[in-house]
Amino acid sequence: MIEITDLALAAFYYMKGKTIVEVKVNQRNKSQKIFVFGITPEEHAVLSLEFANSEFRKYDDACRVLKKLIH
Repeated sequence: MIEITDLALAAFYYMKGKTIVEVKVNQRNKSQKIFVFGITPEEHAVLSLEFANSEFRKYDDACRVLKKLIH
């Protein structure tokens, strides 16, 4: 099981067909959610690298920049 708090990374895993086992509240930051995926640490490492080099990450970065411009 792998726990992820980054929404973009969790969305990427979900888009890749990975199953969300649970969504829970982060006890350190109650407004943040933790997405739990039923994958191995090895799968997590491969998918994380794939995400880092993907167009999806570039899109997420662009959204963050634009949000900063309007807030």
